[in-house]
Amino acid sequence: LGLLNLSITVGNTIGGIYAAFSDKFVIYMSQKNGGVFEPEFRLLMNIVPLVLNIGGLFMYGLGPLYGAPWIVAAIGIALISFGICTTTSLAVTYVLECYPGETVQTMTSVLVVRNLLATVFTFVFQYWLDGVGVLGTTIMLACFCLVSSGSYIIMYWKDEIRQHMDRG
Repeated sequence: LGLLNLSITVGNTIGGIYAAFSDKFVIYMSQKNGGVFEPEFRLLMNIVPLVLNIGGLFMYGLGPLYGAPWIVAAIGIALISFGICTTTSLAVTYVLECYPGETVQTMTSVLVVRNLLATVFTFVFQYWLDGVGVLGTTIMLACFCLVSSGSYIIMYWKDEIRQHMDRG
C-alpha cells in the first residue's frame, strides 16, 4: 500500500516533462500566428491533463469499488498526479505571462486559494464520502475537475472572439 506513493512520483515526473514542453508549443503557435506571442496558447496544452485527470479520478475512485486489481488504482493515482502537476504549472505560467508586473500578488493569490481549498477538503471530505458514497463522490470530483480545469476552454474561446472582433 505504501508503494502506491510511487505512482505520485511517476505522475509528477511525467507531468513536469509535459509542462516543460509547453514553451516549445508556445513558440510553435507563435510562429503560426505570424510571430505574435499570446499567453493563451499555453492553455491549449490543458486538454491532455484534463482528460487524464478525470480518467484517473474514475480509475482511483471506482476501481477498488468494483474490485479492479490494485494496478488500476495505482495508474489512476499517477494520472491524477500528472493532471494536477501539469494543470497547476500551465495555469501559473499563464497567469504570470498575462500579468508579468504583478508576480508577487499573483502567486500569493494562487497559493491562498489552493491552501483554502485543501483545508476545506481536509475537513469535509470524510463527511462528503459518508453522505453520498464512493460513486457519488467520484462523479462529483470529476465534475469539479471538468469545471475548474476545463475553464480554460472559455478563456481561450473568449480571447479568440475578441481577436476576431479586433480584426474585423
